[in-house]
Amino acid sequence: MSKRRGNDTRDRILAAAEECFAAQGFDATGVAEICERAGVTKGAFYYHFASKQALFLELLKRWLAALDVQLEVIGSGAQTVPQALLQMAGVVGPVFREAGEKVP
Repeated sequence: MSKRRGNDTRDRILAAAEECFAAQGFDATGVAEICERAGVTKGAFYYHFASKQALFLELLKRWLAALDVQLEVIGSGAQTVPQALLQMAGVVGPVFREAGEKVP
């Protein structure tokens, strides 16, 4: 498998998993459903990810990296520490509120 094709497959799996997890949650989403949505076989899935949990952790790592970039931009552009903290809270606050609403 070429590196580019492998990266494309990996990206399709990640995108499909993100959609499935967002719609149904982690527990209600199966590997077979992710594979179907991504248009890949289970063999391709397990070539790229050891488990559904490993896939989720990769999504989380990417999300946290993007959030880190946002927070860095806010921190470097703020005039004061309180201003930076308020702007940062504006970015992460909705994430935690939404997560709290989904917890049973």
